Amino acid sequence: MAVRLKFSALQQGRPYEYFPRFTLGGLATLVAGVMADWAGPEPSFTVSLFRAIGASDDATYLAGRERVCEDMRLAGVPEN
Repeated sequence: MAVRLKFSALQQGRPYEYFPRFTLGGLATLVAGVMADWAGPEPSFTVSLFRAIGASDDATYLAGRERVCEDMRLAGVPEN
């Protein structure tokens, strides 16, 4: 899927539309950041706990779960 930039689309918008869009977008980003700091990840979460939650014997699911576990290790999530 190729991404195309259409600068001509900027001419279709009105200048008075830009301020609310960027303001609301910035506000949504700020709220998401504050919530992430407040709720944050659970400090007792581990890769072993994630593995214990698995509820399927499907090979595709298990392979995907192993990739997720490897990514969690790379991100610094503790093993035990």
